[in-house]
Amino acid sequence: KEGAVARYLKEIEGADKKIRDFRILKGCEVDIMKDGSLYFKDEILKKLDVVVASVHTAFNMFEDDMTKRIIKAIENPYVNMLGHPTGRLINQRPPYKLDMEKILKACAFNNVAVEINSNPMRLDLYDIYCKMAKALGVKIAVNTDGHHTSQMKYLMFGV
Repeated sequence: KEGAVARYLKEIEGADKKIRDFRILKGCEVDIMKDGSLYFKDEILKKLDVVVASVHTAFNMFEDDMTKRIIKAIENPYVNMLGHPTGRLINQRPPYKLDMEKILKACAFNNVAVEINSNPMRLDLYDIYCKMAKALGVKIAVNTDGHHTSQMKYLMFGV
């Protein structure tokens, strides 16, 4: 996978040199592994402008273990955002067991934004956690979980 990322970065850098009106950022969503480490090593992450860390496996951990797992990822100096923070998929998968207050405090301390995932299948971050994030000074990124440009219309659900 590192080879694919290297090609991806080279392609973005080439496009960025051709476009003068704005800067193209290099970003990636990176899996949070069961132990809280990230799928890509820091040598790769430091080359990115935006790193979104997200849980995609091992959903059934105990609350304390899941909380520690996510906080370890948040503490990585290259992580900018926590993606789909509760992991729920409406009518498909319940949220992970976690202590969101501890996670949001870690986000505040490490200057890591939290995602409001606007996809109608997720609608993830709950309103009470949005209020908590705001009170703690955590930045919030409204996002669509977009895997296609047609999903940009989902932004309205996050806003």
